[in-house]
Amino acid sequence: MRTLAIGILAVLVVPATFAQDTKTEDKLSGSTLIDKWIRAKWSDAQIKPAGKTTDAEFMRRAYLDIVGQIPALDEAEGFLADKNPNKREKLVDALVKDERYAEHWADIWSGVVVGFDKDQRAQGMRNEGAHDFKELLEKNVPYDEFARKVITAEGWVPERYGPAMMKPGEKPEEDKKPVGLASYMVRQFREAGKDFPKAVAGKLTRAFMGVQIQCAQCHDHPFDRWTQEEFYGMASFFTEVRVKRDPKDSDMRGYHVEDGMKGPVGKKLAGAGGPDLSIPDSKSGPIKPSFIDTKEGAESGVSRRVSYAKYVTAPENLQFAKMCVNRYWSHFFGVGIVNPVDDFNGKNKPTHPELLNELAKDFIEHKYDLHWLIKAMACSEAYSLTSRSAAKERDLQAEKLYALARVRALMPEQIMRSVIEAADLEDSPMMGMNRKDMGKGAAGGKKKGGPKGEGAQALLMRLTAQFRTTFEDDEGSEAVEFSGTIPSALMMMNSQVITASTSAGKTNGFGEMLAKHPSAEAKVRAIFLSCVSRPPSASEASRWMAHVTKGAGTSGYEDLMWTLLNTSEFLFNH
Repeated sequence: MRTLAIGILAVLVVPATFAQDTKTEDKLSGSTLIDKWIRAKWSDAQIKPAGKTTDAEFMRRAYLDIVGQIPALDEAEGFLADKNPNKREKLVDALVKDERYAEHWADIWSGVVVGFDKDQRAQGMRNEGAHDFKELLEKNVPYDEFARKVITAEGWVPERYGPAMMKPGEKPEEDKKPVGLASYMVRQFREAGKDFPKAVAGKLTRAFMGVQIQCAQCHDHPFDRWTQEEFYGMASFFTEVRVKRDPKDSDMRGYHVEDGMKGPVGKKLAGAGGPDLSIPDSKSGPIKPSFIDTKEGAESGVSRRVSYAKYVTAPENLQFAKMCVNRYWSHFFGVGIVNPVDDFNGKNKPTHPELLNELAKDFIEHKYDLHWLIKAMACSEAYSLTSRSAAKERDLQAEKLYALARVRALMPEQIMRSVIEAADLEDSPMMGMNRKDMGKGAAGGKKKGGPKGEGAQALLMRLTAQFRTTFEDDEGSEAVEFSGTIPSALMMMNSQVITASTSAGKTNGFGEMLAKHPSAEAKVRAIFLSCVSRPPSASEASRWMAHVTKGAGTSGYEDLMWTLLNTSEFLFNH
């Protein structure tokens, strides 16, 4: 009987300092700016930072954070064999250009904007939204432009998604080409009904400014300075937005999202002016659009939400850049400088206010370049520190000040994609792939980018939903908390994906990997590199060599693969 091995087996250590931007005159930028303010807190608290990671540990952390999955076996071997002293910086630069980067961050952004739900229609909307986010991220569209495209998205959103949505060879009509970015508008419309403008204002202001102004919908904000009137002023920016459903007899049913309060669908009526909202039971009368803080209203000649998008993304609105920096910081370090990540308020103080302000300004100066922001964080000294504490008890103060790396639970998508990668299932018959159609990836490995084809995409959607529901994250919280439930443990032990991953056949990736490594020692090493991105220790190699050589066949190697996939070392980023 297989024994579930539990325990975090990795220690993270990263190279000496390699700044993504260097000091120019008296101005610090990028990683050097981050290092300055992080070290200042260490000095004030008299804290000594933890040690640094090995190459294997840094590699695994960077892959999981930037492209959302562990490295392939050949990628791991190539990076570990590389003697270039700057190979970590080169890896980060390569990963933001890897096609898996756009897929991973499209998962993240579709979760933030569209959201997660057990409902199949909502899952389809999120996946269609991820498609459009992926296109923006592949082009590294500046973040301010990225936000404006999301806020002003319009077009047709199909009611259901999937391979059967259209007949073979059929092309969509011009006004029925799916616009995934508008999916969140349809979801808010279906869930909020007549309160749709209020729901959208709350959603977007929270997502792009970290201000939970929706808490002022029924009364003045209990923890912040925002008033009910200010909330209604923000909501009035969205009263022009129309969401119209296709007739029941339509061949392809869906929703049309656009601005304008009258006229046929497809005719834009910029500046038509929707009805201003009024506070219930109030004598103040209709409240015109008014942006918080600046009090700027709707501009003539453009739709109201175009004005809203302009005010949100204005360089003078530092809160917009601060929110983005805080969201990405939380992703790479496990907790935001402001935590929760999207709840900036007077009582929720940042741990490093100077760092947050200066890095936000630096981000603006670099023209909202998300690649630059990721490299600045991933090449910082704090990102390189180990997650293993020298003491028996973890030093919570050291964690708070980023002197000790946090152990972070993986997103369900990261677990699923990493399982598929570890066993090389991506191009297996199970995923609908042809093993001959593989190119080269970012770090010299095979080309990545997820299963192709409608059948494979449908399967991937189902697997993603299954993993997310089983790991109890169907609502898609931004901070992943490990639940450790019985269903999640059973899924990792017995699911279809795990069974396929731990079965070494002649025509699957696992079987081919074993065939390529003639000796038992080489096979054990390859399995460790595939699953936990490091070679086995001497004691691990000795123990597993004794196990796999007990009998003929592949059962011993299958036991090793199954055991490693069920360790906390595999299920966490550390």
